[in-house]
Amino acid sequence: FYAHDSVMAYLILLALLLVPLVEVTLFIVIGGILGLWPTLCLAVSTAFAGTALIRQQGIGILPRAQAEFANNRLPVNELFDTLCLFIAGALLLTPGFATDIFGASLLLPAFRRRFLAILGHFAQVHRGSRTSTTHADNSPVIDGEYEDVSPDESKPHRRLDHH
Repeated sequence: FYAHDSVMAYLILLALLLVPLVEVTLFIVIGGILGLWPTLCLAVSTAFAGTALIRQQGIGILPRAQAEFANNRLPVNELFDTLCLFIAGALLLTPGFATDIFGASLLLPAFRRRFLAILGHFAQVHRGSRTSTTHADNSPVIDGEYEDVSPDESKPHRRLDHH
Protein backbone atom coordinates (compact mmCIF):
# COMPACT_ATOMS: atom_id res chain seq x y z
CA PHE A 1 0.00 0.00 0.00
CA TYR A 2 1.59 3.22 -1.16
CA ALA A 3 1.13 6.69 0.33
CA HIS A 4 -0.26 8.17 -2.88
CA ASP A 5 -2.83 5.33 -3.04
CA SER A 6 -4.36 6.64 0.16
CA VAL A 7 -4.25 10.18 -1.25
CA MET A 8 -6.10 8.93 -4.34
CA ALA A 9 -8.70 7.23 -2.12
CA TYR A 10 -9.27 10.48 -0.24
CA LEU A 11 -9.58 12.41 -3.51
CA ILE A 12 -12.21 9.96 -4.76
CA LEU A 13 -14.10 10.21 -1.48
CA LEU A 14 -13.90 14.01 -1.64
CA ALA A 15 -15.24 13.96 -5.21
CA LEU A 16 -18.10 11.66 -4.21
CA LEU A 17 -19.06 14.13 -1.50
CA LEU A 18 -18.47 17.38 -3.39
CA VAL A 19 -20.05 16.57 -6.76
CA PRO A 20 -23.59 16.14 -5.39
CA LEU A 21 -23.19 19.27 -3.27
CA VAL A 22 -22.05 21.29 -6.30
CA GLU A 23 -24.90 19.88 -8.41
CA VAL A 24 -27.56 20.71 -5.81
CA THR A 25 -26.12 24.22 -5.42
CA LEU A 26 -26.17 24.77 -9.19
CA PHE A 27 -29.76 23.50 -9.44
CA ILE A 28 -30.80 25.94 -6.71
CA VAL A 29 -28.95 28.88 -8.27
CA ILE A 30 -30.04 28.21 -11.86
CA GLY A 31 -33.56 27.34 -10.71
CA GLY A 32 -33.70 30.66 -8.87
CA ILE A 33 -32.73 32.48 -12.07
CA LEU A 34 -34.73 30.52 -14.66
CA GLY A 35 -37.48 28.97 -12.58
CA LEU A 36 -38.30 25.33 -11.92
CA TRP A 37 -39.61 24.13 -15.30
CA PRO A 38 -37.02 25.84 -17.52
CA THR A 39 -34.26 24.46 -15.27
CA LEU A 40 -35.64 20.93 -15.48
CA CYS A 41 -36.09 21.24 -19.28
CA LEU A 42 -32.49 22.45 -19.59
CA ALA A 43 -31.22 19.51 -17.54
CA VAL A 44 -33.18 16.99 -19.65
CA SER A 45 -32.29 18.61 -22.99
CA THR A 46 -28.57 18.31 -22.27
CA ALA A 47 -29.03 14.53 -22.08
CA PHE A 48 -30.68 14.44 -25.52
CA ALA A 49 -28.15 16.80 -27.09
CA GLY A 50 -25.27 14.86 -25.55
CA THR A 51 -26.60 11.56 -26.86
CA ALA A 52 -26.80 12.96 -30.40
CA LEU A 53 -23.27 14.38 -30.21
CA ILE A 54 -21.86 11.13 -28.83
CA ARG A 55 -23.50 9.14 -31.63
CA GLN A 56 -22.11 11.55 -34.24
CA GLN A 57 -18.55 11.41 -32.88
CA GLY A 58 -18.62 7.69 -32.13
CA ILE A 59 -19.31 6.81 -35.76
CA GLY A 60 -15.95 8.28 -36.84
CA ILE A 61 -13.85 6.37 -34.32
CA LEU A 62 -14.25 2.86 -35.75
CA PRO A 63 -12.76 3.60 -39.21
CA ARG A 64 -9.81 5.39 -37.58
CA ALA A 65 -9.21 2.41 -35.26
CA GLN A 66 -9.40 0.00 -38.21
CA ALA A 67 -6.88 2.11 -40.12
CA GLU A 68 -4.48 2.02 -37.18
CA PHE A 69 -4.81 -1.77 -36.93
CA ALA A 70 -4.24 -2.05 -40.69
CA ASN A 71 -0.96 -0.15 -40.22
CA ASN A 72 0.04 -2.53 -37.38
CA ARG A 73 -0.36 0.16 -34.74
CA LEU A 74 -2.39 -0.01 -31.56
CA PRO A 75 -5.19 2.60 -31.83
CA VAL A 76 -4.42 4.27 -28.50
CA ASN A 77 -6.01 7.62 -29.35
CA GLU A 78 -9.11 5.93 -30.70
CA LEU A 79 -9.43 3.75 -27.59
CA PHE A 80 -9.03 6.82 -25.40
CA ASP A 81 -11.62 8.71 -27.48
CA THR A 82 -14.03 5.79 -27.05
CA LEU A 83 -13.49 5.78 -23.29
CA CYS A 84 -14.02 9.55 -23.16
CA LEU A 85 -17.24 9.29 -25.17
CA PHE A 86 -18.48 6.55 -22.84
CA ILE A 87 -17.71 8.72 -19.79
CA ALA A 88 -19.23 11.77 -21.49
CA GLY A 89 -22.42 9.80 -22.11
CA ALA A 90 -22.63 8.74 -18.50
CA LEU A 91 -22.01 12.30 -17.30
CA LEU A 92 -24.49 13.85 -19.73
CA LEU A 93 -27.18 11.38 -18.70
CA THR A 94 -26.53 12.11 -15.03
CA PRO A 95 -28.76 14.99 -13.93
CA GLY A 96 -26.67 18.00 -13.12
CA PHE A 97 -24.97 20.97 -14.66
CA ALA A 98 -21.38 20.43 -13.49
CA THR A 99 -21.39 16.85 -14.80
CA ASP A 100 -22.91 18.14 -18.06
CA ILE A 101 -20.13 20.69 -18.45
CA PHE A 102 -17.40 18.10 -17.95
CA GLY A 103 -19.24 15.57 -20.13
CA ALA A 104 -19.64 18.14 -22.92
CA SER A 105 -15.96 19.03 -22.59
CA LEU A 106 -15.07 15.39 -23.23
CA LEU A 107 -16.86 15.70 -26.57
CA LEU A 108 -14.30 18.26 -27.74
CA PRO A 109 -11.30 16.57 -29.43
CA ALA A 110 -8.93 19.35 -28.30
CA PHE A 111 -10.02 18.86 -24.68
CA ARG A 112 -9.54 15.07 -24.98
CA ARG A 113 -6.00 15.51 -26.37
CA ARG A 114 -5.10 17.85 -23.51
CA PHE A 115 -6.74 15.52 -20.97
CA LEU A 116 -4.76 12.57 -22.40
CA ALA A 117 -1.53 14.56 -22.11
CA ILE A 118 -2.29 15.41 -18.48
CA LEU A 119 -3.14 11.79 -17.66
CA GLY A 120 0.02 10.61 -19.43
CA HIS A 121 2.16 13.03 -17.44
CA PHE A 122 0.43 11.99 -14.20
CA ALA A 123 0.97 8.30 -14.97
CA GLN A 124 4.63 8.87 -15.86
CA VAL A 125 5.31 10.76 -12.65
CA HIS A 126 3.56 8.19 -10.46
CA ARG A 127 4.92 5.17 -12.30
CA GLY A 128 8.43 6.32 -11.43
CA SER A 129 7.55 6.60 -7.75
CA ARG A 130 6.35 2.96 -7.66
CA THR A 131 9.48 1.50 -9.20
CA SER A 132 11.18 -0.74 -6.66
CA THR A 133 14.49 -1.06 -8.49
CA THR A 134 16.53 2.03 -9.16
CA HIS A 135 19.99 2.61 -10.43
CA ALA A 136 22.41 4.59 -8.31
CA ASP A 137 23.40 6.74 -11.28
CA ASN A 138 19.73 7.40 -12.23
CA SER A 139 20.34 5.87 -15.64
CA PRO A 140 17.22 4.80 -17.53
CA VAL A 141 16.07 1.21 -17.44
CA ILE A 142 15.55 -0.25 -20.89
CA ASP A 143 13.04 -3.07 -21.12
CA GLY A 144 13.60 -5.61 -23.85
CA GLU A 145 13.42 -9.20 -24.95
CA TYR A 146 16.24 -11.48 -25.93
CA GLU A 147 16.80 -14.85 -27.50
CA ASP A 148 19.65 -17.09 -26.46
CA VAL A 149 21.55 -17.99 -29.65
CA SER A 150 24.56 -19.58 -28.01
CA PRO A 151 25.22 -23.19 -29.13
CA ASP A 152 23.55 -25.86 -27.06
CA GLU A 153 26.38 -27.83 -25.42
CA SER A 154 24.25 -30.96 -25.05
CA LYS A 155 23.93 -31.41 -28.81
CA PRO A 156 26.86 -32.69 -30.90
CA HIS A 157 28.41 -30.03 -33.09
CA ARG A 158 27.92 -30.41 -36.80
CA ARG A 159 30.97 -30.02 -38.88
CA LEU A 160 30.69 -28.11 -42.08
CA ASP A 161 32.79 -29.50 -44.88
CA HIS A 162 34.00 -26.97 -47.39
CA HIS A 163 34.87 -28.45 -50.83
